Amino acid sequence: MKKILIVLILLSLNTMKVISQPYKSIFGITSTSWNVAYAMLEDWTLTDSLVVRNDTVINNHNYKYVQDIGFVQYGGYIREDTNSGKVWYLDKSQMHKEYLIMNLSLNVGDTFIIHKAVPPADSIRIVDSIKYINGDKRIYLSDKSITLTFEPLTFIEGIGPNAGIIFQLYQSTFPSMGSYLLCAHKDNVQSFINTSPYFNGVCYIHTGGIEEYKSENFKLKIFPNPSSNKIIINYSQLINEGDILIYNTLGQLVYEENLAKASSQKELNIQSFKTGLYKVIIREKGIIKGQVSLVKN
Repeated sequence: MKKILIVLILLSLNTMKVISQPYKSIFGITSTSWNVAYAMLEDWTLTDSLVVRNDTVINNHNYKYVQDIGFVQYGGYIREDTNSGKVWYLDKSQMHKEYLIMNLSLNVGDTFIIHKAVPPADSIRIVDSIKYINGDKRIYLSDKSITLTFEPLTFIEGIGPNAGIIFQLYQSTFPSMGSYLLCAHKDNVQSFINTSPYFNGVCYIHTGGIEEYKSENFKLKIFPNPSSNKIIINYSQLINEGDILIYNTLGQLVYEENLAKASSQKELNIQSFKTGLYKVIIREKGIIKGQVSLVKN
């Protein structure tokens, strides 16, 4: 009887050890960064790089300062509890309001509050499912409006939310647009890359709003962008005949058409294009006048 009791105690201790095993940290040892895409306007998708700079103590909690290198430049502080899988973001621009941005201890049916820095009010999401991919836990919530790719909001062990670590601030500033984690790096090694057909594994994107390249006084814009069918390409009036070239991320030419002299607009149906990222180039007499990225959804 004593032997059985001892065995049961040992089994219980081993079980407790497994249960209490900490989750993987979202931080690297020497460096950590995330690239997050977000839609500022309907036809304007940008990328922010969020980089961990240094450690600091606030209200007796250990935080890491995160610098936002991009257009929005929020910046703030992150702390984590690897035992519970919880991660908090302290926003320095909103009166030091702290948000719970990830919780890996949730179970199916549990709720998670999406906080907003400004109205509309906070919202509640429900855990739909839990999976393990390559041994790392993923929690899927009942919301597809928060991510830019219309995927469920997902908490990824060792990485963070798939909408980015400051997705709640993006929701407050650009409601209904969404954000999406393109990639992450720890200690100068890529720790995450998106598998979304929208972005096809790219780590940086800038579409619409501002041309990626243009010769002097040449304007080029695509609307809507992203798009699933028809797009309108507006460009500066051509003095001579030109052409339009569209390449995929593999560098393959997928579309080519001549442009008439004095033309300034082209309507194009891209419904047959595969979902992903494309490069649109306008040339005049063989010289590149402008180029911009296009997202096919």
